[in-house]
Amino acid sequence: MVVVLRSHTFFDMTKFPVLPDSDIPWTQLLQHIPFADNVCVAGSVGTWFAQLALTGSTPSWSPGDIDVFVLTPSGSDFAQMVRSVAQIVYAESGSQKVHLLRVEEALVGHRSTVIDLYIDGIGNLSFIQVTQGYHIDDWVEGLLSTFDISVCKVSLHRSIAEVDVFQPDVVTDIDVVKFNYVIVMNDDVCLDIAVKQMEVEFVP
Repeated sequence: MVVVLRSHTFFDMTKFPVLPDSDIPWTQLLQHIPFADNVCVAGSVGTWFAQLALTGSTPSWSPGDIDVFVLTPSGSDFAQMVRSVAQIVYAESGSQKVHLLRVEEALVGHRSTVIDLYIDGIGNLSFIQVTQGYHIDDWVEGLLSTFDISVCKVSLHRSIAEVDVFQPDVVTDIDVVKFNYVIVMNDDVCLDIAVKQMEVEFVP
């Protein structure tokens, strides 16, 4: 991969439909995420799906974790969301009580805005509270603009049937309503992923 150092500006965002491969264990965790206008997944998961959408083949690498960003100034709302998801993902775990106790300890700890749910043999769900004063209509763009690596500036969202999305050539023969998720990125990020280069922006 080539690394290009230059400044990055957000432009119009483009949507790509994606269909998670249920045979890949970590993608199964996506169904437990309470996607909403104030909840999205961003980072390496988005990059993975972008590479899949642009090349038509499954990437040879896997994301280190699934970063779930939640826009809410309320710590109690964030905690309740994390508790609800933890109850579900640990429901069949032999050490459910231990896992849930760790979640409770983390929620009252000094790092209570970033909570990791590790699911044995599958992967890690990281819930990250976003408290900046973003408007609900453009908070994802604001969030992605804080990332210093261009190819990570991709967000994943739950799709709605009949959503109007751009379909790349590799999927033009597939009905869009069959897709459960969409990824969002701008044209510069799309190009970087397509040509396998990345821009790095150093913040002083």
